[in-house]
Amino acid sequence: MKRKQSIHSRWRSIAKSALAASLLTLAMPAFAQFNETEPNDTKATANAITFTTPGQTITGNTTAGTGVGLDYFLITLPAAPAGIYENTIVLNTTLGGHTLTIRGLSQTGGVPTPGTDVTLLTGKTASNQRIIRWYSFGKGEQLYIRVSGSFATLDNYNLTWNRNTVTPDVA
Repeated sequence: MKRKQSIHSRWRSIAKSALAASLLTLAMPAFAQFNETEPNDTKATANAITFTTPGQTITGNTTAGTGVGLDYFLITLPAAPAGIYENTIVLNTTLGGHTLTIRGLSQTGGVPTPGTDVTLLTGKTASNQRIIRWYSFGKGEQLYIRVSGSFATLDNYNLTWNRNTVTPDVA
């Protein structure tokens, strides 16, 4: 009889530990670290990244041998309550030298040209950081971004996405 009680007690203890661990996991927000994968040197081969929580990051490397290394990402923002949101992506590197841009389509007579790739915005430079900033409205928007490097950009880069709610001044 004692043997059954000790086995029962042991299983109850294991069950309590498992329950506590699962509740802790549920209480913690999902946080993903994304890694750049090759090939992703054009819009057509861009890495699709779906952010869910501000502060999430992408790690990559644009080592290009003797040419220019390009990494494209198709970023999808999470849906949010209707509002105005300021989004930033900050590129951090140790050595610097990378360029961060938002990509778009060319147009003729106001009509977008499919399959084209033009720079819409180039990231501001601050030390070994590049920063891009844009606004969204909580509708799960998408945009293409590109990280460019060269044979001299040997170190990995980190991209960090953040979002802040904007309160319009209606005075």
